[in-house]
Amino acid sequence: TITVRELTAGPEVSKVGFGVASLPPQLVVLKKVTMKSWAAEQQLTAGDVLLELNGLQTSEMSKAQFLSLMETRPLCFKFVINPLKNRQ
Repeated sequence: TITVRELTAGPEVSKVGFGVASLPPQLVVLKKVTMKSWAAEQQLTAGDVLLELNGLQTSEMSKAQFLSLMETRPLCFKFVINPLKNRQ
């Protein structure tokens, strides 16, 4: 089963709290999630794939556009949750 989650980081979120293995136009896969961060509170984990930022597909954006969008708030994310993770 593929699970897609849409999340929004509001203006109160200064840092989302995740690192990625690569930047667009490559696949954006979470590499690490900081404990007690916004991302951890949303139950994101390493291996989750970031598909979209504010409705724009990450596969179609430049590295510079991605980095710029990551600083904006509110910021809407669309993730595919890693189906290999044991979710509890």
